[in-house]
Amino acid sequence: MKRIVLILVMLLASVALKAQNTFTGSWGHMSYYSNNEAEGSFNLTLKENNGMITGFHFAVSDGGRFIDDYGKDSINGTVENGIATVAIKSGRTAKITGVAEIKHISRDSVIFTLIKEPGGGEHLIPEKVILVKYDPGNSI
Repeated sequence: MKRIVLILVMLLASVALKAQNTFTGSWGHMSYYSNNEAEGSFNLTLKENNGMITGFHFAVSDGGRFIDDYGKDSINGTVENGIATVAIKSGRTAKITGVAEIKHISRDSVIFTLIKEPGGGEHLIPEKVILVKYDPGNSI
């Protein structure tokens, strides 16, 4: 009986650990000028479901002068071994889709790394940035 209870506890702990590291939610990063005015931001809104990940991004630069917003379907990819590999489309002039990797650092933070830049024009997608989950209840 003790063995069954132990197995059930381990199984539940494993499921809980996996659930807390989901990519679903809103993630963001803000950067500031030296005078503490907002310079820019990079935000992701993601939904993870059965190894698939979808969502969109929104990037702002130069105090709001430049925006990269493709729309609701700018991110599409897969999650394997806790790492999301996604195609990301820029809302600027880049015509070729980029590729990024997203990994958990903790339950409420991830590191976004651009593996292949969007090509054929400009984009505002950062090369590497740490994002913090800022609205865990919000998902698409």
